Amino acid sequence: MRAWAEARGAIGSRDWRGHKIQLHYHFYLGTKQAAKLADKDNGIAWLKNYQDGIADAIEVNDRYFAEPTVDYNFDGKGKRVAITITKLEQQDDR
Repeated sequence: MRAWAEARGAIGSRDWRGHKIQLHYHFYLGTKQAAKLADKDNGIAWLKNYQDGIADAIEVNDRYFAEPTVDYNFDGKGKRVAITITKLEQQDDR
């Protein structure tokens, strides 16, 4: 619920309908080794609930989302995930 509220507060005022939407997941892992060995598919699957929550928050169907992109990093500041949301081209809704 917290993720939904944060997404709604951060991006809810924009009109996202009719646009393709790109999610980019930035994973910050606990060690450099973990960042090197991380699996893209698992990261995307792990955040599917977040994708659904973002779609609900911005009031669009998640079929408008492009395939998420992922990067894995280590910066020594602890484990976390940041999500960048970008509005892409206008979609033909036929």
